Parts: sequence; C-alpha cells; structure tokens
Amino acid sequence: MTRFLLAALLALSAPAMAAADHEHEHEHEAHEHDDGHDHAVDEEHHAFAIGDFAVEHAWTRATGADTADVFMMVHNMGEEPVMISGARAEIAESAGLVGFRIAGGEETAEALPPLPVPAGREMEMAPGVMAVRLSGLSEALVEGGHLDLTLLTGAGSLAIEAEIGAANATHHSHAGHSHLHEDDHDHDDHEHGEEDHGHESH
Repeated sequence: MTRFLLAALLALSAPAMAAADHEHEHEHEAHEHDDGHDHAVDEEHHAFAIGDFAVEHAWTRATGADTADVFMMVHNMGEEPVMISGARAEIAESAGLVGFRIAGGEETAEALPPLPVPAGREMEMAPGVMAVRLSGLSEALVEGGHLDLTLLTGAGSLAIEAEIGAANATHHSHAGHSHLHEDDHDHDDHEHGEEDHGHESH
C-alpha cells in the first residue's frame, strides 16, 4: 500500500515538478552568484535554503489539537536528487512525512518512507496530497504566529519557519507566487540593466 501511495503522490506532484523545467537554468545561474554560504534565509519571502535545496511558503493551520500538518513548496535546484527523510520540532514529540488518501469516504493519513526530490525539480506538499505531520504538540498553534521546525534532508538539516494560518486555511498567504523565481528574474534584470548601461557608455 505504501509503495502504491508513494507512486500516486509522485504522479500528483508531476505538474509542479514539470513547472520547474523552464526555470531551472535561471535558478542555477542565480545560485552561482550567491555569497557562498550553505544556509540562506529570506524571512520576508518565507524562503529557506541549504545549498541548492530550498523550501518556501511553509504553512500550517491554527489548532489546539495534538497533531498538525505542515505544508510547503520544495525546490531541488541542484544536479543530484535530494532525499527528505523526516522532520523535528521542539514543540512536537515526533514528526514525519505522511500521505493522504480517501478510504471509506474519509481522508486518512499514512506514514511515508523517505521521499526523493529529483534534480532540477520542485514538489508541493499540499492538503490532500502529503505533509509533514507533527504529533504530540506541547502547545496550541495560534493564527498569525509562526512554527519553527527542522526538515531532515540529504542536503542537511534545514531550519524553516511555517506560517500559522486560519484553522480552515487551504494555502499559504503567498501561494501561487514563487519568490525564488522572482529573485532570479530580478537578478537577470539587473544584469541586463548593467549590459545596457555598458552599451550606452560606448
């Protein structure tokens, strides 16, 4: 069942992965011009990275329950697959990957094995598909706050911050707009601007 569920999840993620193909070249160029640090945090844009592996738009729902699901967009801008093996959070007794399926007319969650993110691809952890599930929460999650957790990956341990939305939230407040891609285009525009300025000076 787990193997079938994992295959289904990867198939559902295919459209999001394919969307990264035409962006990968610009993303790779942008990373070649970074400051050389392994870890990067863009708090304004809710983006977090370690090397060529990045997470943006991490979010969860306000809850007073014992468990919470964290969703996010994952980007692998490198040339090798990166494995996501799990997570941890100070306010949770345990954390791990889960996939969702409908059984008997109700949505159920099933633990997933480590999940590979292919090179040059992006994948969305979304409601009804998959998430990082935190269990044994020691405190309530309040709307408007943030949740700190660490994603365990083959690229290293990546500390991220998840936005806490409404109890009935269905997406991150910035969903549909990739700040990682925006930064790349801004970088390209800046380079083109310098080139234009150079031509004018001749």
